[in-house]
Amino acid sequence: MFIPAFIIQRILDNFKRLVPASGLRYGSPKISRLYLGVLKTYTELFLHTQYISPGDLEKLQLLRLKNALYAASKTKWWSKRFNDAGFDAEKVRSISELKALPVIEKADVVSAEFQDLSTESIKGNQRIVIRGTSGTNGMPVRWALDKPTHFIECAAYHLRNLLVFGVPIWKDLARKPIFMINHYNVEFHHLGLLARDIRLQIDHKSDNSKKFLGERTRLYQEMNSSEPFIMFGATTNLWYFIKKLIEDGCHIRPAHIISTGYVLDKGLRTFFEEFFGCRVSSFYGSQEVPAIAFRCPQEDNVFHLNAEHLILEIVDEEGQPLPIGKMGYIVLTCLSNLVMPVLRYRLGDMGRMLDGSCDCGRTLPRFELIGRDYEFIRLKDGEKIPSYLLYTIIMQDRFLKIYQYQIRQVAEDMLHIYISPNKTWSKEDELGIKMSVQKAFRGKLSAKVIIVDKIPAIGRKHKSFVPLVE
Repeated sequence: MFIPAFIIQRILDNFKRLVPASGLRYGSPKISRLYLGVLKTYTELFLHTQYISPGDLEKLQLLRLKNALYAASKTKWWSKRFNDAGFDAEKVRSISELKALPVIEKADVVSAEFQDLSTESIKGNQRIVIRGTSGTNGMPVRWALDKPTHFIECAAYHLRNLLVFGVPIWKDLARKPIFMINHYNVEFHHLGLLARDIRLQIDHKSDNSKKFLGERTRLYQEMNSSEPFIMFGATTNLWYFIKKLIEDGCHIRPAHIISTGYVLDKGLRTFFEEFFGCRVSSFYGSQEVPAIAFRCPQEDNVFHLNAEHLILEIVDEEGQPLPIGKMGYIVLTCLSNLVMPVLRYRLGDMGRMLDGSCDCGRTLPRFELIGRDYEFIRLKDGEKIPSYLLYTIIMQDRFLKIYQYQIRQVAEDMLHIYISPNKTWSKEDELGIKMSVQKAFRGKLSAKVIIVDKIPAIGRKHKSFVPLVE
């Protein structure tokens, strides 16, 4: 069925307003039929638009871009930026004209007054959700979004991801079947109204492991009694969770797992799928730019952009667009956030756009997610290698032998790999890592394995890779 771009735009921008902000509250024991009905409408529309033609997609994006630019022009910060760049938002007639705006960085946002970025009064505003980054790079960022967009449109992008992977969801949503494992601020997540907050004591080598066994066992039983259920969590939390299940002698049976955070390589994904007996999907998002993309079910680290509300560019260090296939910095423009507009925002991740059609049949733009812009190994010859390629080398068949690890590049030809192992670790494992690194990098890189008791977190996050300091 063909739906014109202007009809899709009107539905996306207006239909979610049927649900009042007062009805979008975390912690309510029951989910309203109105909310579920509107959410289903958006999700089913996205099942249609994932096959939209490139021409119609551009029409849809342009219609929504004009609204986003108009909203931005009403803010103090963006109106000044438009004037400084000689950019007339009212005269934009194509997506390509957006490139006349300079790329913005986190530092630009951090230095601005929070209220100056917004089209609405922020303090005490019950219509909006405010989220923020943890600041592991030294620059914590806050961003605001209206509740209907946050809990309806963005949630529907997540639900499309589940349906793409064949997970039946509609009959179970009202009972909140999504279990978020040790997720930071569940109440502010797009799926928060459909989720349960699961807090498990799964800290590394916790001295209180036996003390919390009863609590964990109760939660395992709650999860298994709620079948079918979906597990949602950061890759590292899921990994630690498996170790705790094994230690506790328990097992759970999720229908599906959604992994977030770190790039999920094929080795770890396969390990998760074999352990839990279900498929694992990856969803890409951030605090500043919501619901970015979902992993293609037929490829690893290849994502389909949720292009109904985002424009993605790949640029070089100067902010200039790069050709398809060339690795660069991911820059995003959000078309759905009219409260605190996001235009040409450099997120801090690296990727490359992919050409051609996808084997899965979806026509949404594809890109490869490579990792954070600082997560690269630099060799003497100038070659830069994504650090996630090392994770499979280190892990291989050692997933259950390692509590924590951290890779630190200390020279252009040397890595220090810190391992916090359990009792099954052996000297053969250490030798295997060293030989694998040598072989994978053709002798350009060596590794020293350092055994430690615990690797401290940075802020609320554990850092798996520490780059070479220039």
